[in-house]
Amino acid sequence: MRIAALALFLLLGFLANAQHADNIALKLKPQVDTVYIQDFSDKLIIGVSLPQKFLDFAVVSSENKTPDLEYEPSSRGSIGGYFSYKWLGAGASVSIPQSDKDRAMYGKTARYDFQFNIYLREFVIDAYFQSYKGVYNANVDEFIGSWNSDSPFPQRPDIGLVNLGLTARYVWNNTRFSYKSSFDFSEKQRKSAGSLIFGLYAFINGVAADSSVIPHYALSSFDESIMYSSYSGIHLGASVGYAYTFVIKKNFFFTLSVIPGIGAFASELTLADGSVVNPDAKASIVISSRFSLGYSKNRFYLAINGVNGTTIAAASKEYSTEVSYGNANVTLGYRFNAPRLLKRDK
Repeated sequence: MRIAALALFLLLGFLANAQHADNIALKLKPQVDTVYIQDFSDKLIIGVSLPQKFLDFAVVSSENKTPDLEYEPSSRGSIGGYFSYKWLGAGASVSIPQSDKDRAMYGKTARYDFQFNIYLREFVIDAYFQSYKGVYNANVDEFIGSWNSDSPFPQRPDIGLVNLGLTARYVWNNTRFSYKSSFDFSEKQRKSAGSLIFGLYAFINGVAADSSVIPHYALSSFDESIMYSSYSGIHLGASVGYAYTFVIKKNFFFTLSVIPGIGAFASELTLADGSVVNPDAKASIVISSRFSLGYSKNRFYLAINGVNGTTIAAASKEYSTEVSYGNANVTLGYRFNAPRLLKRDK
């Protein structure tokens, strides 16, 4: 845990310097190739959104001998609003209450979920502070053949999930490719372009339950090495991938980014009998992806987008634990000429 905390501290220091360097770079060189990117940072951008955040996990057989055991939180949407102008932006959202029918079907999840996706000219920064309590088994039909899909899903109110993470990635082709155009909409991608993306990450995540995470109806599908009641893992590493935005008929766009990473890993399992195990595996895989599909003119924009990640780490010789996290969003916005009050610093 001390190593992970140190890594997070170093990354935060790196990010602070990166942002300072990014601000200096704005003054020393042109921001973008205007043939490829149109800048709207001098506009006041106001929008509404329907964000949905998630954190779930699965126990997976490395040799596909058994079905994956998938746990998910009960779904709960939100409605929110936001604004941005130059470097300043802020937003807020409120949760939509869960219906009685959904609560009976999927159970109730208590959650604290803070996610930050920051898009600078040369860097993309993601931070996760997530804590969930209460999940349901989303694929029970793979273990109980006679399962009635109209029945409530098996629920585990005792299972808690935690995910703390920080990533910093560099956008190589930052003068022609813009993440901003697809995710914070302070720019517009005018021509199709892509970029190599590489960086660093640090994650601490874990699962805790009152008893084995393997339910009684799935015991015959798993061996004793994976009958754990708690799991914790630390992931430190580097990643490299690619992002590309397709521009169609000037105003339609589709952005896809996939960034796999590999790094050092340490974990601890507490089995249902109380014994503690440290798996032999010392490496893990972290995969991050982004997508955005939408329509953007000089004033109006509409998009569906998401940021997703998965940490994959061995929990025993035959099984791994996969923790997935991220958000999906529908957003609608408009770019206004900034009021004179906001321009008085010029």
